[in-house]
Amino acid sequence: MEKIMKTNVNFRVAVLAILAILGLLAQSAGTMPVKAGPASGSAREAGGALLQPFTATVGEPFVPNKQPKAKSVNSDDSRTPSLDQPSLPPDPDKKPVNSAPPERDRDYWTLPMTETFEGIFPNGLWNVFDNNGATYGEYYWDDDDYKPHNDDWSAWVANGGANGVDPEFNNYANDMDTWMMYGPFDLSGCSAADFEFYYWNKSEPNYDFFGWGASPNGSNVYGFQLSGSQESWNYVDFDLAPYLGDDSVWLAFIFRSDYTVTDIGTFVDDIALWCLHETDVKSWTYMVYLDGDNNLESAAIDDFMEMSSVGSSANVNIVALMDRVSGYDTSYDDWTDTRRFYITPGLTPAAVNGVSWGEANMGDPEVLLKFVRWAKAAYPANHYVLVFWDHGSGWRLRDPNEVLNKGVAFDDTSGGDSIDMPELRGSLNTLTGGGAYPFDIVGMDACLMAMAEVDNQIKPYATIRVGSEETEPGDGWPYDTILSALVANPSMTATTLATNIVDFYYSSYGNDNTQSAVNLGSPYTTLNTAINNLATALINNGHNYITEIQMARNNSQQFAYTYYIDLWDFADWIRINVPEPTINNAAVAVKNAVTAAVIREQHGPSWPWARGISIYFPKTAGEYDARYDGSTGFLQFTANTQWDEWIHKYHQFASYPAMFNKSSPANGATSQSVTPTLSWGASAGVTSYAYCYDTSNDGACGGSWVSTGANTSVVVSLIEATTYYWQVRATNASGTVYANKGAWWSLTTGSLPTAFNKTAPSNGATSQPLNPTLTWGTSTGATSYEYCYDTSNDNACSGWTSNGTSTSKALSGLSQYTTYYWHVRAVNAIGARYSNGSSTAFWSFTTGGMPGIFGKSSPANGATDQALNPTLSWGPSSNAASYEYCYDTTNDNACSAWSNNGTSTSVGLSGLNSETTYFWHVRAVNSFGTRYSDGSDTAFWSFTTMPFSPPGDFNKLAPADGAINQTITPTISWEASTDATSYEYCYDTTNDDDCFAWMDNGLSTSVPLTGLAYNATYYWHVRAIGDGGITYSDGSELAYWSFTTKGRLITRSIAAQDGWILETGENTNVGGTLNATATTLRLGDDATKKQYRSILSFNTGGLPNSAVITKVTLKVKRQGIVGGGNPVTMFQGFMADIKRGIFGTSALQAADWQTAAQKTVGPFTPSLSGGWYTLNLTSAKAYVNKLATAGGLTQIRLRFKLDDNNNAIANYLSLYSGNAGAASRPQLIIEYYVP
Repeated sequence: MEKIMKTNVNFRVAVLAILAILGLLAQSAGTMPVKAGPASGSAREAGGALLQPFTATVGEPFVPNKQPKAKSVNSDDSRTPSLDQPSLPPDPDKKPVNSAPPERDRDYWTLPMTETFEGIFPNGLWNVFDNNGATYGEYYWDDDDYKPHNDDWSAWVANGGANGVDPEFNNYANDMDTWMMYGPFDLSGCSAADFEFYYWNKSEPNYDFFGWGASPNGSNVYGFQLSGSQESWNYVDFDLAPYLGDDSVWLAFIFRSDYTVTDIGTFVDDIALWCLHETDVKSWTYMVYLDGDNNLESAAIDDFMEMSSVGSSANVNIVALMDRVSGYDTSYDDWTDTRRFYITPGLTPAAVNGVSWGEANMGDPEVLLKFVRWAKAAYPANHYVLVFWDHGSGWRLRDPNEVLNKGVAFDDTSGGDSIDMPELRGSLNTLTGGGAYPFDIVGMDACLMAMAEVDNQIKPYATIRVGSEETEPGDGWPYDTILSALVANPSMTATTLATNIVDFYYSSYGNDNTQSAVNLGSPYTTLNTAINNLATALINNGHNYITEIQMARNNSQQFAYTYYIDLWDFADWIRINVPEPTINNAAVAVKNAVTAAVIREQHGPSWPWARGISIYFPKTAGEYDARYDGSTGFLQFTANTQWDEWIHKYHQFASYPAMFNKSSPANGATSQSVTPTLSWGASAGVTSYAYCYDTSNDGACGGSWVSTGANTSVVVSLIEATTYYWQVRATNASGTVYANKGAWWSLTTGSLPTAFNKTAPSNGATSQPLNPTLTWGTSTGATSYEYCYDTSNDNACSGWTSNGTSTSKALSGLSQYTTYYWHVRAVNAIGARYSNGSSTAFWSFTTGGMPGIFGKSSPANGATDQALNPTLSWGPSSNAASYEYCYDTTNDNACSAWSNNGTSTSVGLSGLNSETTYFWHVRAVNSFGTRYSDGSDTAFWSFTTMPFSPPGDFNKLAPADGAINQTITPTISWEASTDATSYEYCYDTTNDDDCFAWMDNGLSTSVPLTGLAYNATYYWHVRAIGDGGITYSDGSELAYWSFTTKGRLITRSIAAQDGWILETGENTNVGGTLNATATTLRLGDDATKKQYRSILSFNTGGLPNSAVITKVTLKVKRQGIVGGGNPVTMFQGFMADIKRGIFGTSALQAADWQTAAQKTVGPFTPSLSGGWYTLNLTSAKAYVNKLATAGGLTQIRLRFKLDDNNNAIANYLSLYSGNAGAASRPQLIIEYYVP
């Protein structure tokens, strides 16, 4: 709502003028008290002072009296300050004149502020300034000791500022406008308030003025002023009643002078601000915000009289803030301002019985705040009722055509201003401390206010709301019966009082009209949630029940404004008409929540379905008030619920597509085709349709919606033996509706023929005949088969051909060398099952054809001087399965016999005669036929051999045939052969007079062999190649020789039998400490010069008993060195003691250190290679155990030649033992041969 700009200026002027008019002046004991309270008249004579109401504004300089005047005989202009003269120092000897303020009961009155000017000034909330700036010099009020009322100091008008002077020597200056203000301070907790002070004044009469007053805003001051001579201390008590309830008030003292004639001026002292706190706490305070500033003025007076017919009691306070207007009712003084009343029995709304607040705008929330603050401060109680009395229109603006109907504080004098919904909530929030101290009851003696939107503005600032869903008669509530019951029983609960209001109101109108009381606590929170859930359900699912919802809305109980309907009744119509579970359940929840929240409800026969709470629901979008949107912040209800969104959605329904239904397949249909046609009826206003189906019976689309444009049917592809759920929706620019009110239909497909596969030709088969037969397996349930084939690899067919029930089909007329793609499907009434599990599982085959054209290569046709072993060669023929060749010496374009050459395109001939012409031909063959080289079966070629002989005879030399003990890298050699152009050799281990492969050796007559195995027999041969042919060594192609390589045994030291032994003493030559489990062996000495020896144990029993050992090698790997240096050289080299068998037992024992060996070899000082030491023990080969005796063991004791180095430091070499990893263990390598 557009708020009218509020101003308090006229209000304050009127209030203070009336206070001045009604003020009483008294005089006693040398003082002249002035009561700035209710009075009559614009000015009075008071002890020679002319007391006048005045206003002043900060920043607006004083406009002096411009009438001509004579020089004052009482003025001494020599004292008038000059801006050029310095100020004189004050006289410290002046003494005060004492007098005392009146006594107040300090049990009820408190002093929020006193100022005696005895301390630092200005301080705290005091502020002094020159209101016209420095235009005429800068003069402030300031404290001075020239003329105090009590003690030593008072305030004087011109002692401060840049040009301030001393009153002992100077008058005030011309053109002064000097201010002294205090504030802001809080009167919201005071039931009465005054400020009192003493003044002494002497100023030019009627031209220079001293004034005092109060301000509601720190800018506009309203009060009284005087001038002339009051040359004694005068007491003033200024009533702050108009400011009770305000939390920001200022006090002001102002002195203003004109352009000529000055005097001593004004002194002020002993200022006190008093606040009265009511201590009589009653059971109830019943507050009525009685806004009769409109055409309800007479009704307001009537209701006032109803209240006063009961009046306040010892336990009940009845207070009202009443506003009137001219032109309707002239009774009771026809006053037209705003007055507050404490209503006592028989009190009338006459002007004298109320405290005037001037023309207050009751549509201004500040006035409401002030009223309630005053009432609660002045009349505290355990329980509070706040009643809004006026026109009403629910949450909206006032209807300009409304006559005698109620509302919330419509103030016609202030342009029809009212307290709108945000202002109502903000005011209640402030008055209750954010809901910490809620009103017991907030009553709406106004029209149409019992609605969810208003309730949510009041919640949580009141426990109970009482109001009417319908308009109220102008007489409103029956306050006489309501208050009579309350005064008679002040201990009644808020629930009882609210119930009484409902019942007494209803009976007062002959059991007609509407009124309800609702609990705004947790039941209403539940109701808000239920309303939001219903709105959400309607938004999400209401489009399927547009007609039903429209009927529910239009059939619901309506009120004077047709866009207000009863909430319970609407929910009940929804329950009746809309079966959709989410909506229906939400509607039932709303009904239940309304019932729970409504404490008491009454309705007349004109409103049979009113249940206590209405809600805004305009029929059309044109009726919708945009402020209702939650985004505007106007209403708490729509900011926190989806109800406004629901109304928008509802208005869109009018332009939605019309409801429509699905047609076929019928709901629940079974044995349906896997390619059924879904169809539905037309929907008026539709732009397009979309369908969806899935296999989940959840009333939702698990896949995607597919548009059909304007078509009302569509063919879909489904899976066999499956139940589907399908739906169709119609859409236009406004929205979407679903067929059958959102109900999904189902259909179940039948079973297709069972799975089957193609069998032949196999997928990818090539060289197929031009009349192949397609075959496939049997499909159970098939009524026929269809096949197709073409040459396009596109997973599709140009056409399907029925084959009846046969599972094969012979094709004909195919092209050679062509790839065909084929498929088969089994068909029944349900649909088609494709072979191999997919409609795209096409198989292919490629037809064959005769071999391709090709030609002979060499020898060239007619070639001469050819070798006797020529190679015939030719180019490849595509698709040839094999080649056949023939040759003879007869030039007759025919062959005596054809020889198969497989797939090779060359063949070596042999055994030809020299100086002979041969005729030859080649042909390519496959299952489709024969292709002759060079394009004709008679295209024979010829060549003539040369006149020469094969290479001369020769023999192999070495190794001799049957040689043994050969190395694994022997060199084979042979004699030279005359006329040889190259030699070829071959060898293998198979004694079959044949070779795996012949290797060319050029003209060399020897070749070293590598990679041979130990103890293996090899068979080898050599042949000489020449122009005249091939000659094999030793005169025969079968004359293979053999040789056998020597043997080798590699054995590693046995972990359980090797280890190191330490001598018992430096020269004892007896073993002592030993270690058979360490991963290292030790050679050298320890720090006590005892010698380390190590035993190695090898299993050599695997050697043949007849083996002739040719070489023995020991390899040991270094692990580390202790003591530094090179122990090998330090101790003069390795010594090896050899024992055929064992030194004592197979296990390591101390005696092994000194047990005699059979052979000792050494010393050895080998270099380290790859971490290994290698020792040649061949000289001890006779002592290697080849037999099974002694466990087949050969043991070696390893030591250094020098027993110790006498340096008293441990020096030894660590070698890996048999307990180390296999790759690091000691190795004994024995090479041998078997004779």
